[in-house]
Amino acid sequence: MKSSTAERSVSFVDIEDVSFVKVRSGLDYWYRKRGTRRYPARSDIEPSQIKALLPNVTLIRVLADGADYEFRIVGERTIEEHGTNPIHWHVSQLDSLVQGYGDFMRRLCDRVRSTGEPVVLRGSLHHVERGHRRYESIYLPLGVQAVDHILNVADYMGAE
Repeated sequence: MKSSTAERSVSFVDIEDVSFVKVRSGLDYWYRKRGTRRYPARSDIEPSQIKALLPNVTLIRVLADGADYEFRIVGERTIEEHGTNPIHWHVSQLDSLVQGYGDFMRRLCDRVRSTGEPVVLRGSLHHVERGHRRYESIYLPLGVQAVDHILNVADYMGAE
């Protein structure tokens, strides 16, 4: 199977190897909210407790048991770095930005939803006017009985 542009610019990282400060802060917050449960509920997440992270947060809602996923909240930093605001977009629409991106994100969200485990990515984004920018991103499951949302915290570093 031919890999997409999205897949060639990213690698999966062990959760212990999270190195970007904001991503680590998001993971630590998720652990605190989770407590002894498998994952916290969406209602456990309190924006007032993570004000410094909000520009780097994306909230993705699971639609129809994973038939698709919808971007419900997209932080300003993520919008700036990606050059678009996908609020209310479905993951299935992402191929209009980068070929293969929608399929990659769908498989990523499916993995988080089905396993109930966080997933960490590290890679680079390419912008014509800015060159390459490194990023680290974590996808954290939220739900009560099953994963119904995915909380993403991403951060970006300057040109390589």
